[in-house]
Amino acid sequence: MVKLTPKRAGIVCWILKNKDREWSIYEIYNELRTPWYNSTRLFVKKLENAGYVAKMRSGLYRVMDVNALIQQISLLFPFRTKEKIVFFSHEPRAKRMKTIDKMGLDYAFTAFTAGELIIPYVMMDKVYAYIRETDIDKWKKKLLQKSVWRTEEAEGNLFLLPVEEDYVFKLSREIDKYTIAPIGLVLSDMYSIGGLGREHAMIIQKEWIKK
Repeated sequence: MVKLTPKRAGIVCWILKNKDREWSIYEIYNELRTPWYNSTRLFVKKLENAGYVAKMRSGLYRVMDVNALIQQISLLFPFRTKEKIVFFSHEPRAKRMKTIDKMGLDYAFTAFTAGELIIPYVMMDKVYAYIRETDIDKWKKKLLQKSVWRTEEAEGNLFLLPVEEDYVFKLSREIDKYTIAPIGLVLSDMYSIGGLGREHAMIIQKEWIKK
């Protein structure tokens, strides 16, 4: 197991996003704007030594073990331990998703919310979305204006997960006009939830790898 930091998790998500092609260390450094090129290079070398990625004859790299990298994120950053700001809304689930999308702030759906957009399997009433940590107060104010109230986790149906890392939004993608977190992060969240989350993740991963 290679030790992951939040920034290294971003590099892993970038690698997973580009699983179908060869890539260079400079591409990661350039796109993610990691602090130091050398630290990015050393981390990729650690992944290579562990067998997660391999250097090809072209001099470029390619991911070798998609599942192991997803499981790494899932084990080291389990969904249950992540900070969540919990709200309750009287709106139905679909309307809650539209409310988040129309706020004009960066977000990225994850867990079951993203999973249902990728491949419908089990529809959970709760809505989960990453937000920028710097936008927390803006979210609270805007949601209050929409009569969406703070509540305890057991009573909530809207969960916002504040993060500092920019990769969550840089590597996001759009499905059905909604923004979802990087696929590696979505899958790792669902795996760490377990039960139906794990089942759903396995279905998504199988189709994703096939494509």
